[in-house]
Amino acid sequence: MARPKKAEALRRTHPVMLRFTDTEYERLLSHAEAAGLPLAEYIRKQVTGKQVKVKYEIVADLPELKKLIAEFGKIGGNPLPLSGKCFWSERLTIKESQV
Repeated sequence: MARPKKAEALRRTHPVMLRFTDTEYERLLSHAEAAGLPLAEYIRKQVTGKQVKVKYEIVADLPELKKLIAEFGKIGGNPLPLSGKCFWSERLTIKESQV
């Protein structure tokens, strides 16, 4: 079964030939790979002014960083238990002062 043909307005029929130096080409390739796009699609988005989102993965093997991450893991994603004491104590003092 053949793939359905695209509408005439969506077909890309105008090829453009560009020449790059080795340095320029390597730079384009690295940016396209970082964006997770094929080279042609990356260049097309750059030329048309569309936003290209690049995702970076940062890896660090520092013992201090691992210790901080472990401490943040103990705290968890909910900061309410940490701020709850301050919030409630301020609230209680306000109520006491109103009485």
